[in-house]
Amino acid sequence: MLQNLVDVASSFYSLGADRSAATGLLALLAVASDDIELDRQAIIGVLDRCTTNHFDEVRIAFAQAADWVWAAPCDASGPCRHEAALNAVRAGLQDCRLGDWDPETGARARPRLDGPYEQTLPAVETERLYLTSLVPPLVAAGAASLSDSCVADQAKGLVEVLLDAHARATDHWATEGYENRHSKDSARVIVTLALHSDTGPLKAHAQRFAANSRALYEFFRDLAVLFTYDDDLRPSLSDVWSVAMEAALDAIGDGTELHGNRHWADDALGALLPAPGIDVSDTDIDATLARAREGWLHPDTIADLVARWMRIARQEPKALDALANLGKCAPLEWQRDTGLTWAEQLTDGNYRAIANKCWYLTDWLRTLHSREEMPPDQITRWRCLVDGLAAAGDHRAASLQRIEE
Repeated sequence: MLQNLVDVASSFYSLGADRSAATGLLALLAVASDDIELDRQAIIGVLDRCTTNHFDEVRIAFAQAADWVWAAPCDASGPCRHEAALNAVRAGLQDCRLGDWDPETGARARPRLDGPYEQTLPAVETERLYLTSLVPPLVAAGAASLSDSCVADQAKGLVEVLLDAHARATDHWATEGYENRHSKDSARVIVTLALHSDTGPLKAHAQRFAANSRALYEFFRDLAVLFTYDDDLRPSLSDVWSVAMEAALDAIGDGTELHGNRHWADDALGALLPAPGIDVSDTDIDATLARAREGWLHPDTIADLVARWMRIARQEPKALDALANLGKCAPLEWQRDTGLTWAEQLTDGNYRAIANKCWYLTDWLRTLHSREEMPPDQITRWRCLVDGLAAAGDHRAASLQRIEE
């Protein structure tokens, strides 16, 4: 039984020798030259073993380490390191197609898919795309396409078909409820492309998922987590999020289709608002949030989009929680003024739809209250929210009423 668990492709074991090899081989390829005694052909000859490895973690490690190769100069003699690395990346796509169910193995077959992938990959039916095998090549080719290497143009063509296949597969997997462990890796590629003036993939993914509430939620949550943990990326949050949020809202329209999936619709609507997102492995959440909030976007920078969003997010508990988390990133005066106004508009007078269904709203309201610092109109708005929730049976709001006793 233990051996079977160890052999699961999605298992994690960062100390594995094959994981180290995936990184080390590319480091060697990046420095290999006529002045260094390395067996270049031997290195190139085993690259495919990393990109076609049984373990997903090995493939991702290779894709991320390929940055060293793209940044290295072309070789003066022999096969160019860039071409060799990109050929290995392409090889990783040979098992991205699912076959029929095999009753002997208890799994679906993985018939080999040959290139050129710019032609063969778009022809694979969406339900037969194996998403896990698409992500590492997307990560590696995405970085190559933005590099100054000799394969940049080739990589751009490959990235184009990979992004389309990725969007199709992600949409399908979300519908089926399959887990996509490496979604943040692909989201980073899409964000990086957007920061290099190619916002097409960002818009395309947001628009494609507009009718798939789970896919939409997971995509925007991945974006939030990326900007929460990457200090260098965070200053560009407003630019990137505005593009993605506008594309999603354009496609969602009045929200009728999105609301059709009640299990994920509220999560998706909440995720559209750029509140910080926490990774499940975080061991110091408070410190992470404190650091992220210091450089987070000011809510007023997306006020027009928020106005559109509120029209379809009214009376949604997750939307109010998202507002509470976003509000904490803004100055306290803004929270007590505009923040409370937005909260009042979101509740839309239907406190029963909100009561006892929010995780963060009442805690946020508690931090805002101050008789000394809040003018009468803000106190009135605060009391209206608290009293409305308490009257609807929200026990945490009832405890807030006692603040003024």
